[in-house]
Amino acid sequence: IMAVKYLDAKRIQGSSVGSRTLTWTFDLASATGSATNGEVGTDWVDSAPNTGCDISSGTLNWNMTRDTGHDNRIIYDLGSALSDTSWVFRYKMTITALNNVTDGNGIQGALLLTDLSNSYHNNTNADCVGLYTQAGNSNAHWNADYVTGFTAGSEAPRDGHNNGTDFAYAISANDVVYVEIIRTSATSITWNLYSDSGYSTLIESETESVSGITGLRYIRTFMGGDDDAQASTLSVSFDDIQIWDG
Repeated sequence: IMAVKYLDAKRIQGSSVGSRTLTWTFDLASATGSATNGEVGTDWVDSAPNTGCDISSGTLNWNMTRDTGHDNRIIYDLGSALSDTSWVFRYKMTITALNNVTDGNGIQGALLLTDLSNSYHNNTNADCVGLYTQAGNSNAHWNADYVTGFTAGSEAPRDGHNNGTDFAYAISANDVVYVEIIRTSATSITWNLYSDSGYSTLIESETESVSGITGLRYIRTFMGGDDDAQASTLSVSFDDIQIWDG
């Protein structure tokens, strides 16, 4: 199966998820994807025309390249919105390729929780929260960074990185990080990067104050930006995606 939604109390004690209920866990190994529109596995929808943006070999794979149309996206519909005050979003993230040529306008991408369905491209105003990755520009904000990101309805997902904070911990080729995003209230969200699958060895943590972010129903991965030089490469794979709601 592609995803398991737990209806009973499956809880983990003694970690940053506390006694929250594990609501969703995803088995990407049972899915296959292609660079064409349509169903991916059972529930993921692939609207990414770019080669390499797919679910294959047990991971969700994302090659971030020039995409001025902002059309590339793979989306999962959770069926209902998460709590507006309390949830945890975790996943494993691997940088499979990085060539940071800093002479373009930059490329970026993110794995998001959002209220934006698959009917809309990435340049549509929406509420969203995620960890952004970007490269391809000499500006420090674009220079191979992990960035907290969010929007609250008046901006598109591609603009979320402008509202966040650059991690001091920089992107590097073949890097593996375990991402944890925690909503602790209607107005506070924390991003944690860990070096281990047990989420015990913290690399760095950043917390942002937010307002008006509601109705997060969809998981969306996307690419954006416009690397005029078309020389930069940033490729990422995602696995072990889990959500605790409430």
